[in-house]
Amino acid sequence: MVKLLDQHSQKLAMVAISADHRKEDIANFLKAFDGKRPNLFVAWDPSSSVSTRYGVDALPETFLFSPTGELLDHIVGARDWSDPQLLEKARSHLTP
Repeated sequence: MVKLLDQHSQKLAMVAISADHRKEDIANFLKAFDGKRPNLFVAWDPSSSVSTRYGVDALPETFLFSPTGELLDHIVGARDWSDPQLLEKARSHLTP
């Protein structure tokens, strides 16, 4: 995902929702991103209200939204985001 964020930084943003019980656990997640990215946002949702709203029952789950908020894709479970097919699927949702 980091590679995809970096390659399309003008067209793509990631909003990660953390349902961790401790806010400090978010720092461990951010370590995987090796530095600050202006298109990466993390929201803490300790009550899991966002997960409930979207029916999340397995972690991780990825939701791809258009700039207007339309749900474009929903990917359940961990994925290898370096897989060319998955990268192409994600890129197919980006506007030219």
